[in-house]
Amino acid sequence: MKLIRTRTDATPATTSETPPRHTWKLLVVDDEPDMRALTRINLKGFRFAERDLEILEAASAREAQELLKSHPDIAVALVDVVMETDDAGLKLVEHIRQKLDNKMIRLVIRTGQPGVAPERYVIDNFDIDDYKDKTELTATRLYTTVRSAIKAYRDLKTIDLNRIGLAQVLAAAPELYRISSSSLNNFFEGVLTQIVGLCHLADMSFISTIDGLIATFDGREVMIQATTGPVTDQQRFEEIRRECVDAVTHGNLPEKIRQRGMVIPLTLGVQPVGFVYVEPTRELAPGDLDLLKVMAQQCSSALENLRLHLNLKTAYDNAIDMLAEIAEFKDKTTGQHIQRIDAYTRLVAVELGISEDEAALYGKASRLHDVGKIGIPDEILRKRGKLTVGEFEVMKTHVTIGASILSHDPSLAMAREVAQSHHERWDGTGYPHGLSGEDIPVLARVCAIADVFDALTSTRPYKHPWTFEEAIDYLHEGAGSNFDPGAVAAFDRALPEILRIRELYRDDIIDPNQIINLPESVYRPNGWVAWDESLSVGIDVIDEHHRYLFDLTNELFDVVNAKRGSRDVARVLKALEQYAQVHFRAEERMMAHHAYGEQDRQHAQHRDFEIKLDQFYGELHDNPLTARFDVLIYLRDWLIKHIKLEDAKLKELVTAS
Repeated sequence: MKLIRTRTDATPATTSETPPRHTWKLLVVDDEPDMRALTRINLKGFRFAERDLEILEAASAREAQELLKSHPDIAVALVDVVMETDDAGLKLVEHIRQKLDNKMIRLVIRTGQPGVAPERYVIDNFDIDDYKDKTELTATRLYTTVRSAIKAYRDLKTIDLNRIGLAQVLAAAPELYRISSSSLNNFFEGVLTQIVGLCHLADMSFISTIDGLIATFDGREVMIQATTGPVTDQQRFEEIRRECVDAVTHGNLPEKIRQRGMVIPLTLGVQPVGFVYVEPTRELAPGDLDLLKVMAQQCSSALENLRLHLNLKTAYDNAIDMLAEIAEFKDKTTGQHIQRIDAYTRLVAVELGISEDEAALYGKASRLHDVGKIGIPDEILRKRGKLTVGEFEVMKTHVTIGASILSHDPSLAMAREVAQSHHERWDGTGYPHGLSGEDIPVLARVCAIADVFDALTSTRPYKHPWTFEEAIDYLHEGAGSNFDPGAVAAFDRALPEILRIRELYRDDIIDPNQIINLPESVYRPNGWVAWDESLSVGIDVIDEHHRYLFDLTNELFDVVNAKRGSRDVARVLKALEQYAQVHFRAEERMMAHHAYGEQDRQHAQHRDFEIKLDQFYGELHDNPLTARFDVLIYLRDWLIKHIKLEDAKLKELVTAS
């Protein structure tokens, strides 16, 4: 791994700053103007570790407190004892150490009245770093005192930054085995914090541009993973980024970054996957450069772990979807049941206090709750009418069959859990093991409620659907016997969203005359594409489908606007593509049922839309920077145009039905 430096003859980057980018701050607290002026004169031209000295003056402890509030990065304070009171300086020391909890600043007591504050007493009772009689502080001794104090401050800050960085790395390390974007960002932040200490970079309060950053590549996109502070100069930031990308990908020496700036490539094999950029305030020793390379290598390793993790996650998601599709193909009577169970389970889990990410895993696993039905004979699975006792015993084996199918891979443990236990009952009278109460896994308790509600409100070969009110009453009656009462209460809280999902993923043919009234709380706020009543086609169910497509489009906009990675963009786009297919098929069944005259034209436009979204999905990999914006423009224009010019004509079905 090589370090890429600026050209030796490169012109330093221009900056609008007039003062030096980095200074050491010295606070002089003394009520004698002559003493402050003399200190300033004696320290004129002071320079340490290639930084100048910036002197702040206060004539009282109160003024000093205000300066400390606005300058938390003061390195050293020279404090007189006797000012507005005989012990004002000592009280200021206590204020700094105790109230401000500032352990870094080096405090030097400087008094002209040692009898008022004896040296031994002050050193023993106050957290100071040096004690000087003003009479002994010649120009040379003042220089020595300040230099030693600043050196001690620098070394303490370096140690503290390394401590903080190491703590961040150690805190993030366990999560790297369950990598998420947040744990990886925390890891990078920790590494960069250690690099800041190593390179003696200034905190962001010292400068108005960026001192260091870690970035990774996602396709052709550059994602910033960690910086030393907020980016306050976007133009400068973009300039650094362009130079670094060019250096890492093409080997060109950067010309516009600052003189000591350096770029450390992050590579997987020979493939560049990112970079670390730093601007040291001094030349780094060979040992420091070696350590910098080691830290960069750790970042590369973390990225490799993330890549492997995402590949495994994709394989896991694909495996669940394939198994769910097999189970759904076996039992065609369940229609959109699996999609609804996924959504219901996720919504109820969130209401139980489970995190969004964990709830999404619950929903994904719930898709396989009935996978064992592929082992049930068709004559039982598709029987019209009530099962006999013997047939029901055979049907009950689907839970053990499902658990057996899913037992071969540890990554399917959650799915195995729900497949095996979703027919257990809160009172212990369920099957297969008669578990009760909290011995039943939470996921299985949630899925049981979702499964029963969906089964009751759906048409089956052996029954007509119940009304929503009847199904909800049944859940309430079963709380504490069949069902976990806490999960039933969570279901009630999620009910508005659940009813919406029920309309979005319906099995029956859409009734153009059906009236739907859902609370506004279920809809996402308008963003990229806004819904208004002029877009209503007069069929409530179709309107709900359209509003959901708008919600997904606005979610995609939020992801793009937040500059999230291509994987997040692809995830939302895939969800939108999948739901568009659900909507189109439902709309086409309705048109066919009512012999709608322009259904062929609608079919063709639906297919064109699906093909176009599939093309965008592929372009996200080849050209992620432009594809994400192109798809947003396409979605907004196509949806509004199609609704106003084509779907608006469907209103004729309301009067015709």
